[in-house]
Amino acid sequence: MVGETKFSEFDATEAREAKEWIDSGIEEVVKNPTSDFSQHFPRRKLFLIAVQNLLFHKRDLVDRDWYRKVLPPLLSLLREVSSASSATRIYLIEILKTLESVVYNQTEPNSGFFSVVINDVMLMLEKIASKEIEDFQVRSAALALVGSAVMGQGKLLEDVPQEMFMMIAVNLELAMRVLEKVEASSSEGLSEEAAQLVASCLRTLQIMLLEVTTSSSSASKICTKLSAMSSGRFLPQLAEILVKIFLRESSAYRSLRESSQGEKEGVGEEGSDSDASYRSATNSMGGNTDDSTADQLARPMIVNACKTAGKVRLYSILAIQGLARMQPKIFHPLWPMLLPHAGSRQSSLLSAVALDPSPRTRMAAAVTIHALFQRSKVFMAAAEEHRATSFTSLSQSLAMTITSMHTGLCSAVMSETHLGAAQHIVKALTALITHAPYKRLKRGYLSLGARAMLSVLNCEDKERRQDVSLRTACMNCLATILENQISISELKESSADWESRGSTSKIKERSRQQQQQQQAQGRSDSSELKRIIDDLVDVIRGITGDANPVKIEAIRALAGVLRNDNDILTAEWRRLEDIVTCQLAAAPPPIRTHIAKLVEFFVGAGEDHEEEELEETLQSPQSTRNVKSKDDERIVVKSLPDDIWNKIIVDILSTMFKDTVAAVRASAMNAVAFLPVEHKGFLRCLQEVWLSARPGDANDSASRGAALKTLGILSQVTPFREDVNFLIKASDVLEKCSHDSTLAVRIKACFSLANICERAFIIQQLATSEYLKHHAGLTLARLAEIALRAMADNDKIRVYGARALGYVASCSNFYELVRGATSSEAASNLSSRIEAAICGMVKSTDYSVKVRWNACHAAKLILQSSIANHMSERTLIHALKAAALEGKNFKVRIQATRALRESAESRLYGDEQQRMELWRELVLSVEERLDLDDPSQYKYKDALKQEQRTCLVILTPLLLRGSAAEPSGALQESMCMKKERHDRSVSWEEGRVVFHTLHAVQGGSRQLVEACRQAAASVVGLLPKRSRVEEEEVEEHVEILCGLQKYLDEEERDKESESE
Repeated sequence: MVGETKFSEFDATEAREAKEWIDSGIEEVVKNPTSDFSQHFPRRKLFLIAVQNLLFHKRDLVDRDWYRKVLPPLLSLLREVSSASSATRIYLIEILKTLESVVYNQTEPNSGFFSVVINDVMLMLEKIASKEIEDFQVRSAALALVGSAVMGQGKLLEDVPQEMFMMIAVNLELAMRVLEKVEASSSEGLSEEAAQLVASCLRTLQIMLLEVTTSSSSASKICTKLSAMSSGRFLPQLAEILVKIFLRESSAYRSLRESSQGEKEGVGEEGSDSDASYRSATNSMGGNTDDSTADQLARPMIVNACKTAGKVRLYSILAIQGLARMQPKIFHPLWPMLLPHAGSRQSSLLSAVALDPSPRTRMAAAVTIHALFQRSKVFMAAAEEHRATSFTSLSQSLAMTITSMHTGLCSAVMSETHLGAAQHIVKALTALITHAPYKRLKRGYLSLGARAMLSVLNCEDKERRQDVSLRTACMNCLATILENQISISELKESSADWESRGSTSKIKERSRQQQQQQQAQGRSDSSELKRIIDDLVDVIRGITGDANPVKIEAIRALAGVLRNDNDILTAEWRRLEDIVTCQLAAAPPPIRTHIAKLVEFFVGAGEDHEEEELEETLQSPQSTRNVKSKDDERIVVKSLPDDIWNKIIVDILSTMFKDTVAAVRASAMNAVAFLPVEHKGFLRCLQEVWLSARPGDANDSASRGAALKTLGILSQVTPFREDVNFLIKASDVLEKCSHDSTLAVRIKACFSLANICERAFIIQQLATSEYLKHHAGLTLARLAEIALRAMADNDKIRVYGARALGYVASCSNFYELVRGATSSEAASNLSSRIEAAICGMVKSTDYSVKVRWNACHAAKLILQSSIANHMSERTLIHALKAAALEGKNFKVRIQATRALRESAESRLYGDEQQRMELWRELVLSVEERLDLDDPSQYKYKDALKQEQRTCLVILTPLLLRGSAAEPSGALQESMCMKKERHDRSVSWEEGRVVFHTLHAVQGGSRQLVEACRQAAASVVGLLPKRSRVEEEEVEEHVEILCGLQKYLDEEERDKESESE
C-alpha cells in the first residue's frame, strides 16, 4: 500500500513509517539475488514507486546521508537489470525514474558519482539497437536521468560533452523519423512514446546548453569542441533539427487550436472571443501539466495532445534559446523560419509569444527572441527597407523581419496578462531596438514602441502598476528608444500623422486616454514629447510612488531626450533645476549618482569620449595620413544662456564636488571639460580637477579617473592645447597615476596620455634655448617611458599606449632632443625599445584588433618622422609586411598596408634583392582572392583591395628604382635602365597587374597621379624584350606597353603645357 498510495495522503506519522519501510527495503533490494526477476519484481516495483512518491511529496523527511545510502544500491540494481534480457524493460524504466528522482533532488555536489551514472546510462543506450522503437520509454527515462544529473553539476560536461550531445542528436533523429512515419497512421501509442522521447531529448539538451552557457567552469573549451564536431557541421545541423521540431509542434498546436475554435464558434455567440477563452481554458495544458482541472475543460484527446505538444514546444524553444546564447550566428540562415515576415501566417516565435496558452512557453519564446537579437547587431546592420521589383533581397528580408517583430512585440506586450511574460517581451523589444538599424527603416516604429511602453506604464491595472520588475523593464525600453535621435523627431510630430502608420487600435485608444488625463490635469501642451517629459518628471519626483530602479531608468530616459535636443533643456530648465537640486540634497546614493549623470548631459559630457575616436577610425576605410584632425574635433561647448551656466557652475557642480559618493564627484569632473573656459567659475572647477588627479585612496578611484580623463580632453581644447606648462604639468600627473593599482584609473590615465602625446610637438617646437631643449628632451623621454610601460599592461591600456608612443616618437626632433638631454647611448636604447615594442604588437596575433590597429598607426607615424633613420633596417617594414600580407583581420591589414608605404627611405626596405621580393609580394597581394573567415569583415573587403593597389603604385618607384623622388624620364631612358638591370626584369604578367592597378586607382589626388607616372616609368624600363616565341602574345604585350606609355605621354604633355 505504501508504494501504491501517494504520500500526500499520509499524515506526518504515517509518512515517517513509510520512510522507515523504504529504508528497510533498500538493504533487501541489494541482498536478495536477482536471478529470478519475476519473483521479486512486484515488491521491488512498489519500493521504487514509494521512493519516487517520497521525494515528490515528503522531501523534507530525507537528509544528505539518506541520499548517500540510496544511490549505490540503485546504481547496482541498474547495472544488473540493464544487462539482463529485454523482459525486464518495465523494471528498468522504474529504476531509471527512481534514480532520476533521487539525482534531481540531491543538492549536495557529487559530480564523481554522477559521472559514473551518466557513463553507465550512455553505455546502456549504446547497446539498444536504433531500430527497436519499443525501447522509446527506456530511452526517455535514461535521457531524463542524464538531464537531472547535469543540472547543477555543470562540470560533468568537461569529460564527455561531445558524446553526450551526439547521443541526444541520434535519439532526436530516431524519434522524429518514427513520428513522420506514424503521423498518418493510427498508431497513437507509438506516436505518443516517440513524442515523449523527443521531449526528454530536448529537456536534457536545454539543461546541458544552460550549464555550458552559464555555470560551467570551462564553457569556452566546451563551445570550441562542439563547434569543431563533424568539421563544424554538427551545431548547424542540430539547430536545423530544433527549428524543425518547433515548427512541427507549433503547426500541430495551431491546427488543434483552430479546430477547437471552430467547435466553440458553432456553439453560440461566445465564439467571437474564442482565442482568449481557449487560451484561458487550456492554460494548464500547454506546459503547466500539473493542473488536474484540464480534463474538465476539454476533451481527453485534446488534453493529452496539448500536454505532449506543450512539453515538446516548450523544450524545443528552450533548446533553441540555449544554442542561440552559445552561437547565435548559426541561426542567422534560419531567421526566416523562426521569425515572421510582413503578412506571413506561418508559425514563429512571435506567434508563440502572442498565442501560446502556457505563460511559461510565452516567457521562454520571449527570452529566445532576446537571445537571437542580443549578439546579432552586425547581421541586422544589413537591413534596409526599400522596394524591390523582381526579388526580395537579404537587406529587405531582414527589414521586413525587424519591422514585423517590432510591431508584433509592441502588440504582444499590450495584450499579455502574465507579468513575467510581459517583462521578458519588453526585454526582447529592448534588444531589438538596441541593435536594429532604424535609420535605414521607415519612420514611425520607434514612436510606436514609445507609445506601447507608455501604455503599459500608465495602465489602470493595479497589479501592473505595482510590479517593479515590469515597470523597470518598460522604463528601460523607453530610455533606449529616447536615446535614439530618430525617436525625438518622430515624437514631435502630431498625433494625426502617426495614426496612419499602422499603429494598433489598443495603442491608439490608450494614447487618447492619456491625452484626456493630461488635459484633465491642466496640461495644455499637445506635444507628445512634452507629455513624455511630464511623465518622466513625475516619476523622478516620486509623485507616482515608483521604486528607485524605475526612477533610475526614468532619469536615463530624460537624459536621452536632453542629449538629442538642446532646446528642451532651455525650455524645461526651471523644472530640471528643481529636480537636480532636490535630488542631490536628499535622494539616496543610487539616485544621486544618476542625477549627476543627468548633469553631464546638461553640459554635453554624456558621451564616452574615450572610445569615440578609436571606434570611428577602426571602422573608417578612408586613407588618411592622420587618425583625425584635432582642429576639427575640438570639444564644442553648448550654447546655453548665462544664467543656466551660472547655476550649473556655481551651485550644482559645487554641490557635486562636495558629495560623499565618489561617482557623483566623478560626474562633476567629467563635466568640467565641457564648460566654457571664459566663465569666471571655470578656474575653480579646474582646481578641483587638479586636486583629484593625483594618487590617493582606492575608494576614490572613480573621481580620480574622471579627473585624469578631463585633463586629457582639455589638452585638445583652446587655450590648453597650446599651453606648454599645462601639458608638462599634466604629464607629471600621468606619470604618477600610471602606477595606480586600479585598472580603470590606468585606462583613463593612458587615454589622457595619448591626447597629450598628440600635442607633444608643441613641447619640442618651443625648445628655443639649450635649457629649454634639455627640459623638452627629458619631457619627451618621460612620455615615451610611460607609453612603453602602458604597452606592457592590459589590452585596454595597450590601445592608448601604442597610440601615445606613435605620436611622441614622431616628433621631428625627438631623437636629437632625447640625446641632448641624456646621452647617445640612452637615445639609441630608447629608439630600439620603441621599435621592438611596436614591431611586437604589429606582428603578434595574441593582441586584440584595436591594439594591433593602433600599433600599425604608430608605425606609420614613426616611418614619417626622422626617428626612422635611427632604427635598424627592415625590422619595422618586415613586421608591417607580415601584418599587411598575411594577416586575417582586414582592419589590421588596411592600416598595416597604409603604414607600409609611408617611408621614403629605401634603406628601410632592405637591399636591392629584398626590395624586389617585397615588390613581387605586393603584386601577388593585388591579385590574391580575399578569403572571409568572418562575414562581418565583408564591408572592409573593397577598402583593403584599394589600399593594396595604392600601396603597389606608391612603392613601385621606390622598390624598383631605389628612390621615390627619382624623376620619371622618357621611354628611351627607361629602356637604357632595362639593359643595365637584367637581373631585376619585370615579367609581362607583372606588368599586366601594374597596368590594371594604375587604371583602378586613377582619378585620385595629384600626388597619386604623379606616383602612377613614376610607377609606369619604372615598370616600362624593366619589361623584357619580346621574342619570336612570344609572338602569339604580342597583342597583349603591346596593350600593356601602350597603356603604361600613356602615363609617360601625359607627363610630357603636362610639362609642355606648363612651359607654354
